[in-house]
Amino acid sequence: LTKEDSGTENCHVRYIGEDGATVSGGLAFTKDDFSPVTDLSGTAQWFKADALDNIVQLDLKDYGYSGTFVKELYDNPKTLDFARNVPMLYNDGVRMSIARYPNEGFAQTKAGSEIPGGEGAAVDYVSPMLIYFDEAYADTVRSWHDISNVFVDARFSYTWVCENTRIISVEEDKPMMTVLFSGGHDPHESTPFFWYNIPEELDAPGEYYIGEDSVLYLYKPENFDTCEITIPKTEYGFTLEADYTTLENVMLESFF
Repeated sequence: LTKEDSGTENCHVRYIGEDGATVSGGLAFTKDDFSPVTDLSGTAQWFKADALDNIVQLDLKDYGYSGTFVKELYDNPKTLDFARNVPMLYNDGVRMSIARYPNEGFAQTKAGSEIPGGEGAAVDYVSPMLIYFDEAYADTVRSWHDISNVFVDARFSYTWVCENTRIISVEEDKPMMTVLFSGGHDPHESTPFFWYNIPEELDAPGEYYIGEDSVLYLYKPENFDTCEITIPKTEYGFTLEADYTTLENVMLESFF
């Protein structure tokens, strides 16, 4: 809506949705659009054997997505770009989870976590941050075949500061990882985080993973036979430049 669509101070323009009007920027799929995983030479080789029967796939390239759009996100060192732009999947309007570990709850930072050089010395997406975590998670984290595509959703400094950051390395002899600093403060002990975007951890109903080949893998949710799976394809629902104009009673969904 441009300036030409504006109302006036004495005559406002109202766009009012009726009966649950929805504007969606995404694509909608049902179970019939997915197929079983049969090629075990690519991404699927990393799935757990006991999870394979519950994983289905869909090639997003067949629906207008670039064959390189996820690869380009992986290659971008600004990890927040990945967190903001990797497509979110929805099950009947409820956001689903990118394959994560642990499946529920959080790991905790341990004493010794730090930013080398001290607080204020780090630069976003360039400087390393050393994070210690509980030994109980160490063997699983070391088992992932490619940690460069694994990300961390964290509250490393304060619970009100959300950080999404990329793993650089994992120590072999102690439960410690190096991640890219993503804009927070010095990490504190006993703050929560989890790892995500891990094909080996696609093992719980409703989780999904999108490979570098733009194939979407979904661990079938419990309502798979009846649900509608949606994925965003459009960045904006409305561009509103008009004055004295309101949009009311309209649901916007499935936008990047």
